[in-house]
Amino acid sequence: MVFDNKQLLCATSIGDFLLPSPIAYNKMTDSFIIQSASYSLRSYRYASIAVKSNSKNKQLGPDWSLNLGEEAMEIIPIWRSEKQIDLLVLSE
Repeated sequence: MVFDNKQLLCATSIGDFLLPSPIAYNKMTDSFIIQSASYSLRSYRYASIAVKSNSKNKQLGPDWSLNLGEEAMEIIPIWRSEKQIDLLVLSE
């Protein structure tokens, strides 16, 4: 679910989302980076979430995925320039 000023904007299912888990936002690509229950990082664009929330099939696939193999404690976006961002992932 995505809220703006206490108003629900959209809702969709992300599948094997790991709770509790860190969430990072990449403003350059307008996407959320989360960790799945299979210990992989996954990126979901806000536009994809909004489109899926209006469809009958609410299952959402990631824009990209990277297998970490262990639990992430924190996901930190690091800006190198206006067009480049790195993700620092702290794990156990």
